[in-house]
Amino acid sequence: MSSTTPRRITKSVPALLLALAVLVIGVAGTATAAKLITGKQVKNESLTHKDVKNGSLKEADLKPGVKAKLNAPNVKGYEVVTETVLVGSGSQETAYVPCTAGKVAMGGGGEWEDTSVETVTISSLPQRVIRGDALLYAAPESGFADGWKVEARHNGLNPQNLTAFVICVKP
Repeated sequence: MSSTTPRRITKSVPALLLALAVLVIGVAGTATAAKLITGKQVKNESLTHKDVKNGSLKEADLKPGVKAKLNAPNVKGYEVVTETVLVGSGSQETAYVPCTAGKVAMGGGGEWEDTSVETVTISSLPQRVIRGDALLYAAPESGFADGWKVEARHNGLNPQNLTAFVICVKP
């Protein structure tokens, strides 16, 4: 039994040394590459999502212009248009707000200037704007809306501002 044990060890030593050498070279090669390659040496726009480990980039790693692009809506012609009306004491009013001509409504709503007063939103709906000498409003046709209507009332003793808004984009 003692004669076979040294033989096995002798045969496995070269394989073990080879595996250890490959491991050392592999680890050293990665560390060396990390020290040798800098951001200045990488060609602009040559890296893709496959080259970046998930979760490795933080907001601080991004330039301000890149941050703005990432946070901007991915639609054309995005704008929020507002219209404010004064609602008399304890009364009800309707505020209409149109998109800029050529844009469509994606959403809208309204808000009161003073939220401490009891208020009720009666309706908040998309509208179709009829443009001419004056702006007129009607219910949307065929799913097309380019304005917004907010009807609301408050029970306060003082007049309150009601602001309607519409979110518009280019179609």
